[in-house]
Amino acid sequence: METPDVRTPIIDWGDGNSSTLEYMGIGYFEEVGLYRVQYGTHYVYADTSGMFELLFQDSFLIPGVRNIDHSETRTFAIRDSIFIFPEENVLQVNIFNPTAGRRNFEINSDGTLSHQLIRLPDLLGLGWDIHSYTYEIVPFPAEGFLDTIPSEDLYIENDMLYWDKPKAPGIYALGVKMTQKGEDYSGVTDSITLSTTTMGLMFEIDEEMIVSQHEIELVEDGLWLFPNPATSTLQLQLRHTQATQGKLQIENLSGQTFYTEALNLSPALQSWQVDVADWPSGVYVVRLQAGAQQVVRKFVKE
Repeated sequence: METPDVRTPIIDWGDGNSSTLEYMGIGYFEEVGLYRVQYGTHYVYADTSGMFELLFQDSFLIPGVRNIDHSETRTFAIRDSIFIFPEENVLQVNIFNPTAGRRNFEINSDGTLSHQLIRLPDLLGLGWDIHSYTYEIVPFPAEGFLDTIPSEDLYIENDMLYWDKPKAPGIYALGVKMTQKGEDYSGVTDSITLSTTTMGLMFEIDEEMIVSQHEIELVEDGLWLFPNPATSTLQLQLRHTQATQGKLQIENLSGQTFYTEALNLSPALQSWQVDVADWPSGVYVVRLQAGAQQVVRKFVKE
């Protein structure tokens, strides 16, 4: 494989100045056949403080991304923000750290895929008690992005990005925006946004990550959940190809069971309601077992 051309990304600092990032090196990962190019820079805002919008621009994307139209002709531009404090406020640390590239998913036993999202480093060694972080799934920051992945199939829980059983192989682009919160001048925590950092991620889904066609058909024709997210009552609708005994079970991601019921399944559409008002907020797994067949769905409790 030929070494790729080293391009020069540009960053606009939001105060009328811009910089070209310094090339810091390139590495080749032989096991996956990919190169990683690293850039970096250092910038000092002169005699000012406040929130600044940053713009990071890079070169063309790889071809063949399923959910970016004509990806080989597209560039990406990440817009994020950073709060600059007066010089005397030395305890605040905020970092603008845009990332983009190919990542790997881990295959879980229930067929979902997971990827560990990376927090910003704790440079002062003070721990995470003075900062908090929230994540949000956003469109990949490039023209031509096609929102073709159902929103209920992607979710974030405890700094992990989950994809609930992708249906087709290929390369997909996703965006994740991380918001860093900190203390204001009065010492109130989580009261000021220190920075936002967008990660432009691409994942290659292979055949091993795809559930069987039989299970896809069963999911599409067997179990529906709504509303999702749910706040007080979860509605379930079930249908099976034949009359049989089944079991419905709902558990959290730690495996703790919150609901279980034996069911008489049939080809006729059946409806159930589950009171979830007192359940803790988070992601829950709904399992419908009928003999050797199992349908797994997820919902979010707010």
